Amino acid sequence: MYLSIAVVGVRAFALGKAFFRYSERLVLHDATFRKATARRTSVYSSLIDRAPIGLTDTNMGSLVTSLVDDTEESLNEDLRYRPALIQSVAVSVAGVVIYVWLIPKFAWLMILVLLAGALGTFIASKFASRNLLERLNSLRSELSAIAESIVARNRVIQAYGWQSRSLDVLDEITMKVTSVEKKLANRVGLVQSAISLGTYLIIGCSIWVTFAAGLLLPGEQVAVLVLLPLAIFEYLQGLPAAFQAKAKASASIARLEILEKAQTPIELLSEGSECLQAFDSFATEKVSVRFPNGNLVSLPDLAVVKGESVSLVGRSGSGKSTFANVLVGYIQVAEGSFLLNGKPIGSYSGNSLRQSIGLVEQQPVMLAGTVKDNLLLAAPNATDSEMLQALNDVKLWPMLEIRQGLATDVGQLGTKLSGGEVQRIAFARNLLAERKLVILDEPTSSLEHVQAAEIVKNFLELGKQKGFTVLLITHDNKLAQLTDRLIKF
Repeated sequence: MYLSIAVVGVRAFALGKAFFRYSERLVLHDATFRKATARRTSVYSSLIDRAPIGLTDTNMGSLVTSLVDDTEESLNEDLRYRPALIQSVAVSVAGVVIYVWLIPKFAWLMILVLLAGALGTFIASKFASRNLLERLNSLRSELSAIAESIVARNRVIQAYGWQSRSLDVLDEITMKVTSVEKKLANRVGLVQSAISLGTYLIIGCSIWVTFAAGLLLPGEQVAVLVLLPLAIFEYLQGLPAAFQAKAKASASIARLEILEKAQTPIELLSEGSECLQAFDSFATEKVSVRFPNGNLVSLPDLAVVKGESVSLVGRSGSGKSTFANVLVGYIQVAEGSFLLNGKPIGSYSGNSLRQSIGLVEQQPVMLAGTVKDNLLLAAPNATDSEMLQALNDVKLWPMLEIRQGLATDVGQLGTKLSGGEVQRIAFARNLLAERKLVILDEPTSSLEHVQAAEIVKNFLELGKQKGFTVLLITHDNKLAQLTDRLIKF
């Protein structure tokens, strides 16, 4: 009868366990996802002040891994480690209490076994994860960097027929990641198998001890002696995976904290608070810019007024892009005078500068989605008619109209568009945002000269019509001749 009662109790517990586990996960996942949102936002916010110059030495693969994978992995401390540990401790303590109550003579044996099992599980789990977790993170970062590079350089890879080689490199790293993950899973499985084997050995030893002591236990005590270790060690079996999840989560949290707590170099910090409402002119005199690595770049003296189009021409590394970065507030002036509308440029906030001054880079940022999605990045409240007008102004609408118009899919990083189409969308963004000054930083370096000249000439004409100023940074003297004047760096 006692055995039947125990069996029914175990079955009732098993049926109720699914309900309680579901309730537990609802509460835990809700709280954990809110925590993940806060953590990801905090890390991203810490990167804003350092980007882009403060991140030039950062491995983009590692950065992506931290923002995505590490944030997800850090959740497992709350989802997989703490619940498993608390449950194991609670069940073990309850088991000891039951032993003391029903079989006091063998309570010491259960305490000894639980302590040995917990310690052995912890040591075995630490050994199982040793070195492999660091190796896994390194490989994932490498995989992210390679994947990002392949997507970003997709056109070049296709042009030279390197698709097969690129995929082979990607497959090689993927296989290494899979191999390490298999080793981790196998080691956890071995530890769990050892716990299962230990469970049955403990039951056998307990029965042997009772016979050796010449004891004849009542039915309820036999049921407890046999079934209770099974219930307890069911929870202990989850500890190897929990300890491994804890190790992964701790490593991920440590990497996120490094990103989050990294100091923004003083060269990048703007102390200005004024708002730039319009652009009238800027002038520089004996300006030098110091980078976080200590390099000092001197800029030539120049002056530009509203409505002009000016080319900045010079060799690579002469300071043309540095000049653009100063104008949009990415880096501060170290020496000299840089006046914007008659005031030191440092008196304006970085956000204010970027709201009035547009920057079109060599590879404009294109997010996966439609043409409309990417235009709304610059002007969230723009209407369809305003977007159509901007696309017509940059002479892109006829190319999109024969496809899906504003709903045309641009692909990941704009891979479904040509280089010229990507640049025209970048120009259209600045028209929609009504930038007062637009800097074109080698915007057509990947295009043929005829196409590049057509795109730039059209945008310069738009500048004259709409009254905004254009700075063209280029190494192409023929393109530079399209502007009102040329300044050599």
